[in-house]
Amino acid sequence: MSFLEYFGIDGKRALVGGSDRRMNTSARVDGREFYVSRDSGQFYTLYIEDDDAAAGDIVANIMNTSKNEFVFIRRIKMSSENAATFKVAYGDATAATGTPVTPVNMNRTKTFSADVTAFGNGAVGGVTADTFFASERCPANTSVIYKPLDGLILGQNDNIVVEYDTGTTGDIEIEILFYLDTLE
Repeated sequence: MSFLEYFGIDGKRALVGGSDRRMNTSARVDGREFYVSRDSGQFYTLYIEDDDAAAGDIVANIMNTSKNEFVFIRRIKMSSENAATFKVAYGDATAATGTPVTPVNMNRTKTFSADVTAFGNGAVGGVTADTFFASERCPANTSVIYKPLDGLILGQNDNIVVEYDTGTTGDIEIEILFYLDTLE
């Protein structure tokens, strides 16, 4: 038998090779959200619903208020009863009006709240879109998903907005999945 078929532990040899003379291993690979939720309990969903969104309304806003952690946006799901276009942008200021929305921790065994400020469930005021970076067309009675896959990172006091850019006034829903973590 070759050296690779044996692994020495304290002078003892143990068989670790398979029948094809290779080491057998296995691994479990899950998405980043699983590990953040399990390890730090800092994975959240922000659910927003507006029954009468009008074209041009800012319908969602989320701002990172943490002094030590960054907000990583995993995905933004946008739904509409009417054909619509949603745009995602950096916000230019702190939202001043609108309905505060509390993110839900996806790890039910943790009681952490997210260090963010969020508005929605009606038009959000005091903040406008500064720099648009995504646009998603949504057919009537369907959803579209913008997936930055952790590439959209908000530092302290950074924020994003979702604008119901075009569409007939009607019911929309926004779901933002995000987590807080350091950049290490």
